[in-house]
Amino acid sequence: LFLVVLLPLFLIAIYYPPNNYDSMTYHLPRVEHWIQNKNVDFYKTNNSRQLFLAPMAEYIILHWRLLAGEDYFVNLVQYVSMILSIIVAALIVKHYKGGELAELLSVVLVATIPMGILQSTSTQNDYVTAFFVIASLYFFLKDNIFFLSLCIGLGIFTKNTYVIFVLPLGVYWLFIWIKKKKFEVWKRISLILFFILLINGAHLYRNLKYFGSPF
Repeated sequence: LFLVVLLPLFLIAIYYPPNNYDSMTYHLPRVEHWIQNKNVDFYKTNNSRQLFLAPMAEYIILHWRLLAGEDYFVNLVQYVSMILSIIVAALIVKHYKGGELAELLSVVLVATIPMGILQSTSTQNDYVTAFFVIASLYFFLKDNIFFLSLCIGLGIFTKNTYVIFVLPLGVYWLFIWIKKKKFEVWKRISLILFFILLINGAHLYRNLKYFGSPF
């Protein structure tokens, strides 16, 4: 699997510079503006997506860009997210005691998603978001509320559409918690809300200050 799928994608991610529309007009320009301005505050631009959309993936790209001094490794943020998603998918199957064959099948299915293959060598943020979605599911299954809260906060901080995919799961989780945990459910909800505000608070405040809405 590594030789057939992941190794060629790794070479593409390293060798070819980002060239898709979103990368060139929104993801990478905001990183270069941050470097030029020496801060991550809002700036003048004719593309407001560079400002109000969640910046988590670009924050990671920013660090890799600064450490390398070039853009050779910026595509690897999505590529690493792809690998992490593959691993977590196998862990979810293992949690349900699916067996080695089922785990292998889950790995193959995730690794060969057509859009996933295309996204894994770009500087977009959809695979980063997908990782936080599937990681949220895994930590719910493991009943690890700390890492679940962390994933929810970081998922929202990566892309707002994270909420669309996790909200139906969240309603189900709330039902399960009320049924099993009873009064402890309020502690869990409070911890999740705390992480959401802790991680997203500064960015939401900037949006509110400049656009009149946190979103």
